[in-house]
Amino acid sequence: MNELLKTEIYVTANLNDVWNAWNNPQDVKKWYHASNAWFCFSAYNNLNVGEEFSYRLEAIDGSRGFTFTGEYIKI
Repeated sequence: MNELLKTEIYVTANLNDVWNAWNNPQDVKKWYHASNAWFCFSAYNNLNVGEEFSYRLEAIDGSRGFTFTGEYIKI
């Protein structure tokens, strides 16, 4: 069985703003990148138990890319 990656992040911002930034694919595309050499090409997020998220990152120079995906098991 695969071990689950658990992450906790504390954000000091308005809860409504954080919620919208996490759930709105257009907002995710603005903040989700590894560095300035990357950009978030596409974002999908269905924030419900049993549903998935998927973010596609591409290098600015077009040399490579990868997709980060997961499934929500607890919210």
